[in-house]
Parts: sequence; C-alpha cells; structure tokens
Amino acid sequence: MKWNRAIVVGGTSGIGEAIVRQLEASGCAVAVVGRRSEKYPHDVTDVGAIPELFQRIASDLGGLDLFIYSAGLMHRVGPEEFNTERDLEMIDVNLGSAIAWINQAAIRFQGTKSGTILAIGSVAGDRGRKGQPAYNASKAGLATYMEAIR
Repeated sequence: MKWNRAIVVGGTSGIGEAIVRQLEASGCAVAVVGRRSEKYPHDVTDVGAIPELFQRIASDLGGLDLFIYSAGLMHRVGPEEFNTERDLEMIDVNLGSAIAWINQAAIRFQGTKSGTILAIGSVAGDRGRKGQPAYNASKAGLATYMEAIR
C-alpha cells in the first residue's frame, strides 16, 4: 500500500525512526512527533495537548492517510523489584497515551472513511512474562485495544 501523508509518534528513535526513514524513502510526507522532534516536539504523557496537536499536524500535512504510534517505555526492572511509579509510567506511555493519540486518528479516519492506524506492540503482550509485569500488561492492553478499534 502507498501512503502519502503520515504521522509517526515516537519517530525520533528506535523502531519509529526506522519507520520514518522507510516512509520518507517511499516519498511519503512524514510528521515526526517525539520528545526529540525538531518540528513537533511532544511528551506523549501530555494527553491534553494531543487533540490540538493532531489537528495542526494533519492540517500542516494537507491531510492524513497513515497514523503510527511507536512511542514506548520499558524500564529495567529487577526480578524482585516492584515500583508502582515506574510501572504506571510505562502504562501511561505504552497504553494511555497510545489511546489518546489513536482516538484522534480514529475520529479523523471515521470521518474521511479511509486511513490506516498502526501501533507497535510486543510479544511481551501475549502472556505474563516474568520480570516485566507492567510492561507486559501495557502491551497486552495495546493489542486488545487495537483489535477492538479495528
């Protein structure tokens, strides 16, 4: 499939950055959103800013046909470590903020009757793996959310 205009949240490093490079090489106009983004800097946990930022980016692109959520956080956790603050931070970035961004894309694509939404998951979401319970739960929630939104 050929996409012409895309938003990649979390596109400044890792998998997201690789996706941005591939999309740009195919001729797609890409808006990169992330903490280190030059044009669209954003902390994904600032969910209140998302609706206006999403609309501005889609307008700047002249439309939108692809949305990708690639932001993610996995703290290193010791085998006997339980840290609620760090666990909730992973849930916020990997699931809560993903929902906030994806909801905006779903609203837009529902109105235009076209568009593609992708979210980067993990095999960690397929079952409760030892040592990363909050990360596993966040990725399982993201997978279930994406399945339902489809």
